[in-house]
Amino acid sequence: MVTQLLSCSFVMLLVLWLLCGMAADWLIQSRGWDVGWTRKLFHGLGAVVPAACLGLLAALPHSFALSLALSIIATASFGFNSGGYAV
Repeated sequence: MVTQLLSCSFVMLLVLWLLCGMAADWLIQSRGWDVGWTRKLFHGLGAVVPAACLGLLAALPHSFALSLALSIIATASFGFNSGGYAV
């Protein structure tokens, strides 16, 4: 059961990877954001969100549901990095 639930994080990673690439393109083309700043923003989110989730995982009391949720969010949020590569 745990492996099935953790496989959801990779599906979410794929979805977030695709959406962040499109969002970065939209911010640059429609809003006129700078390409370099947009890349830095998405790469920063791709580093900070997983680090925060893993930090919370270490700091909070151990709970199976919370550990599973934070692990899924940490893995899926690596998809933010694609916003920097897609532009």
